[in-house]
Amino acid sequence: MDSNKVRIGVLLANKADELQTIIPIQIWKKAGFIVELISLEKKNSVILSQEVKLSCNGTSQEININQFNSLYIPGGDILDKFFDPKLDPRIMKTLQKDFIKDKKNIFAMDEALLILYKWELIRDRKFTTSKSLKELKEKYPKLFDEKNSIVVSKGLVTGTGRINAIDFALEVVKYHGKSQEAKKILAEIK
Repeated sequence: MDSNKVRIGVLLANKADELQTIIPIQIWKKAGFIVELISLEKKNSVILSQEVKLSCNGTSQEININQFNSLYIPGGDILDKFFDPKLDPRIMKTLQKDFIKDKKNIFAMDEALLILYKWELIRDRKFTTSKSLKELKEKYPKLFDEKNSIVVSKGLVTGTGRINAIDFALEVVKYHGKSQEAKKILAEIK
């Protein structure tokens, strides 16, 4: 793996939010990032929340998530899949080991924050979410940022909902040191 290349693995399950999935993928590919879609389902495809079928590069059983320097979990009705006892245990172990040691970045929107919370990955990192995740607000009152729609903190980039999917994706591009590329992509979108 070229250490200078940004490699983002997108962890997907059925019912992931379309806009929080497709918009970041397109923007990151425009920025020149290597983006691979990883299905947590038995097949290498997922059905997103509005019945859009998306082909993935492979399943979590087939793809080595250690090859990515960043992982993205979009929001949507996906929590059950991440807490399924049949989920490939390597995913949680890799995130807990590498993210905590600052070796991997995690990008997450909305409901995905509950996954990070349950897997004890938030720790001392600030975050935001548009959902009223009372549990998170109570556990981390000093870390929860209600004022900003996107928060970057120690390898964790979080965003609030589909309305901010473009800004979220561009913030990830900037986070990887490509501010000029982010400006160029934004100008193309406008």
